[in-house]
Amino acid sequence: MKIAIIGPYPPPYGGISIHVQRLGALLDHEGSDVEIFPNMSARKWLADARGNWFNYDVLHFHDVSWMNRVGIGLMGLMGFGVVLTIHGDSLKNQLTHAGWFKRSLLGFSMRHITHIVGVKAEIRDLLLTLGVEPSRVSVVNAYLPPVFEQADPVPDSIGEFVDSHYPFIVANGFSVIPLSKETDLYGLEMIIDLCARLVGFHPKLGCLVFLAQIGDQNRYDELVSKARRSGLNEQFRFIIGENLAATLKRATIFVRPTFEDGYGISVTESLYFGVPALASDVCEREPGALIFKCGDAEDFYRCAQQVLGDYETAKKNAREAKPLSAYKQLLAIYKSIANKR
Repeated sequence: MKIAIIGPYPPPYGGISIHVQRLGALLDHEGSDVEIFPNMSARKWLADARGNWFNYDVLHFHDVSWMNRVGIGLMGLMGFGVVLTIHGDSLKNQLTHAGWFKRSLLGFSMRHITHIVGVKAEIRDLLLTLGVEPSRVSVVNAYLPPVFEQADPVPDSIGEFVDSHYPFIVANGFSVIPLSKETDLYGLEMIIDLCARLVGFHPKLGCLVFLAQIGDQNRYDELVSKARRSGLNEQFRFIIGENLAATLKRATIFVRPTFEDGYGISVTESLYFGVPALASDVCEREPGALIFKCGDAEDFYRCAQQVLGDYETAKKNAREAKPLSAYKQLLAIYKSIANKR
């Protein structure tokens, strides 16, 4: 069985790119014949492959472009074994803003993709409304653990910050993405407000927010200024372009107050490392995470105080969560497609 995986690949370190990296490493580690095509769209891969599409039993795409998804559907119609993973709300947003023609084209393509993996049940339900056969859809959480326990080392500057702060809060996101004047996709404003409240009780508190890239520069600058105005000169930092995993292992708490989310792989990663995780209720979360109401600063603060007030219990609960890897489910999908072909 020969597998091609086409999609984002670190750097930058985002949830999807790390998923692709780890999936390739797991397949390779267990002896599968796998080839990664990093940071390629489906359209670019089709052009560059130049007829080598026939060399693979399974073509697994991680593409968010609606036009590329139409192309993936056409490949399925031609008889190729194509898999598409939909990680977040991209299909939902595409259909919401689509006219009749675009919606029909997307529906047609989805119905002809060999197999679609959705990271949450909402994606499956949406696909069924488009007429996709239930047997062509699987709900599989996107979490894959590190192949090897040793992660990239913590940079010295981060290690010094971790050593000099407690409690140590970690958060992450792909970039600064404003939703309105008051909110951003990853709830970064809420994290700053939370830290400003907690530092009165925990003077040595520290918080690092990992971003793959800056994104909206103006809003990023506003957030940095807000942290300083909140008295967090020494307690709060953004970390751009670094891998989260090694630092996350050393966190006291991981927080994810997102306003939109597909699944929140980093929430599951936190629990995998035995670190208590706080997450908004905007989507289905890994069992074991403490859930608060999306956009509710008071509920967010209450959850944080609950964890810090009885940290030994919170830590024990996180260790007992034991998240499951998606690997076996994905491998079963590959084998099913390869066997039929």
